[in-house]
Amino acid sequence: MKLIGLPGLNPQTEEWMTLLVQSLSFGQQTTSVAHYRHWDDSTDPDLLHEVGRLHIQASDLVVAKSFGTLVLLAYSHRQGSPSRAVFIGTPLKGYSAERIELLKVFCRETPSLFIQQTSDFNGSYAEVAAAVGDCAAAELVEIPGGDHVYADTSELATIIGRWWSNFADG
Repeated sequence: MKLIGLPGLNPQTEEWMTLLVQSLSFGQQTTSVAHYRHWDDSTDPDLLHEVGRLHIQASDLVVAKSFGTLVLLAYSHRQGSPSRAVFIGTPLKGYSAERIELLKVFCRETPSLFIQQTSDFNGSYAEVAAAVGDCAAAELVEIPGGDHVYADTSELATIIGRWWSNFADG
């Protein structure tokens, strides 16, 4: 199994994502976590640059948080989707109408789990549910909070593990 983590915009999310993907136990797996260029230099985040560095279409699972969800959507639109995806803290406030349409197409075609805080200031659970509500391949899980941090990796791993266990080939 190939598992890729796409962290958020801030460098602190790299360690957080590493802890999360390491806590997921799906048997034999290869894991990697993206490291974004803007963390190492003074450039602004460059979505297309990050997309160009990835190879996720052959992945069994991609776990993405915030900015990572934008990277995942942009990649899948250009090069193909992973088998399954987890979206954590989807920042709908940063999504254009076109990106919301890409999100709908993605979650109609790719089994996806959305984990969203009730009052996440970048997009509440209700807003995310409204955006992807008609996607048959999407499952949504609401967790308390509104800070967009999603600090409890143990809770997230439990939610993801429960969702993953629904797939016979997972």
